[in-house]
Amino acid sequence: MFKDGLYNLWGAGIRVGFAIAVVPMLVRIMGPSQYGLWALAFAIVGFLALADGGLSVTVIVFLSKELAINDRDAAGKTMAIVLAVSLALATGASLMLYFGASRAVDLFSALERSERQVLGKALLVGSVLVWSQVLQAVLIGVEQAYRQYAAANLLVSLQSILTNVGMIPIAWGGGRVVALMKWQVVVALAALLAHGYLVSTLVRVFRHRMKLDKRKFLSVIRYASLTWFSNLGSILFGRADRLLVGGILGTGDLGIYAAITSVTGQINAMSAAAVQPFLPSASSLIAKGVTGQSELRESVKRAFRVNALLALGMGIVLFVLASQVLQIIIPSGESPMSLLALRIAIVIYALYSLSSVGYYTLFGVEALEISTAIVLLSAIVSLLLIGLGAHYSGLVGAVVGNAAYCGTLLLNVYGMKKAGVDGLWLDWLAFPLAWFVGGLVLGVAGPEGSFWRVLLLAGYSALLVLWFVRGNGSEAPFSRIGWSRS
Repeated sequence: MFKDGLYNLWGAGIRVGFAIAVVPMLVRIMGPSQYGLWALAFAIVGFLALADGGLSVTVIVFLSKELAINDRDAAGKTMAIVLAVSLALATGASLMLYFGASRAVDLFSALERSERQVLGKALLVGSVLVWSQVLQAVLIGVEQAYRQYAAANLLVSLQSILTNVGMIPIAWGGGRVVALMKWQVVVALAALLAHGYLVSTLVRVFRHRMKLDKRKFLSVIRYASLTWFSNLGSILFGRADRLLVGGILGTGDLGIYAAITSVTGQINAMSAAAVQPFLPSASSLIAKGVTGQSELRESVKRAFRVNALLALGMGIVLFVLASQVLQIIIPSGESPMSLLALRIAIVIYALYSLSSVGYYTLFGVEALEISTAIVLLSAIVSLLLIGLGAHYSGLVGAVVGNAAYCGTLLLNVYGMKKAGVDGLWLDWLAFPLAWFVGGLVLGVAGPEGSFWRVLLLAGYSALLVLWFVRGNGSEAPFSRIGWSRS
């Protein structure tokens, strides 16, 4: 799992690096309003990508278990069902956006007429992107079930590099929202072909066993449906918030909000990517009947430590250097309100990112009802608060509304009960959380000069790295960390 996590980490690191570099460049070239319009169009397309119906996670869980016990008949049935259903869902979602683009645009009354026309054209092109994204998500799920993290991350990283690098000259040459969407489609289709070829080589040994089975179909659809509702919460929080802010505040403030949340959102992207291999790992262990035993518990502990190192570590780096980061991502420069909004977003995204291990644990033990309820409720409450905050307090109010999504930390509470490590996860996170609080104080009360801030941050960050290295190097028996409790 650790090696797969490293593959995910370097892949996510490349994508995050390019995203952080490209966002401020696009904001500067296009201006906040045009970038806000692009963020709105891309958010709508991303929202429709929810149409994968939870199949991307479902195929990881089912196929991981079937490969672990070498059940090729079951694996063939899973593949046949997942591919057939994903193709139908992708086509349906694409057609829905294509024919419903004009109606979707009418929902944003705060936009000017010219902006609505551009948005409508971008969504027509984006319908092809939706089709590609849904199918690609499922194929990546197959690759992860096979533990092909190196190849999968290579393809995804190449796609991210081409997409992000290509947008800069397009925007520089005068291309705006529609042109950027066309470029996204071209790269996405090329990536889909590459993933399709890789998956075809992986499933070759049981390709002749790929057939539809009614009983298996019902089992897969049930699991995928519950996963879909859980994913709905994530998509609502990650995409619908921009639709809400754009509708209330317009493209100008949306551009700033999107820039801030795009950068802080990379905290979750990086930390979740590093622990994502825990899902197929846990599924394989469960299939072999080791639920609640030491091997699964040790896997959970390692996942928490990696998650905390990245989520809280990235959070403090961004918080301490918030003023410098803001000057990069917003061309108009620093203002007290935008700096406050950025710092609030950093704290929120760092804390809620600690829920990744609980999220994957609940999927691994197939406790989807709990995961769905927590994620969906947290997202709905967050959206309500984002809307109210935007209406009454503008940009800062919208950012504060994101805090409700920290309710997803309940995933850890229930997930650890299912994994047999109830209460221990709080012990594992005690030091990094205390370190995080100290870092917030350092960010607010520390020296003002950039050089001294970086120097102090480096020394302070070394404490968290030392905690991580010493903990992972320890071979102490489980009883010493409280696992004598069964």
